Amino acid sequence: MRAGRPRSHGFVGRALVPALAKRGEVIAVSRRATAPELPGLRSVAAGLTDGESTRGALEGVDVAYHLVHSLGARNFSVPLTTLWAAVVVGRGSAAFETIVTLVDRLPMMVAPRWVSTPTQPIALTDMVRCLTGVAGRTEALGESFDVGGPDVITYGEMIQRIRGCAGNGR
Repeated sequence: MRAGRPRSHGFVGRALVPALAKRGEVIAVSRRATAPELPGLRSVAAGLTDGESTRGALEGVDVAYHLVHSLGARNFSVPLTTLWAAVVVGRGSAAFETIVTLVDRLPMMVAPRWVSTPTQPIALTDMVRCLTGVAGRTEALGESFDVGGPDVITYGEMIQRIRGCAGNGR
């Protein structure tokens, strides 16, 4: 299987590429080609907002991943399978790092309204499992799936859990 994906340097991409490389050749597409990080990885320069360069970069690719949160994939491969995750949790995730910073630096704070917003975070390893599991599944083409972990919690509860994991009993 040949798999193409946009960036090898993003949070999810760094975890996804090794999983895909175990299954076949991986082509990393980004604005600037970079040196391959793994055997079986090839880097190709293309602008994903430029339909012509995207088509050229993805020619012959069986499965492609567009790993950009909340952005459309108009110039990307069709038909698409879309996986929506509210928060992907793991070291390096922007949401996770923001919460860790809050926990580390603010033993107490006036809580903004968003801390009571429910969310369904998913662990990075589970997100990679979902992404690799849907690859090549014709019954998933044209479908959209919400993916998340087993718990629906508020951002406030997530802050408390991360505080507990950090051994920070404030």
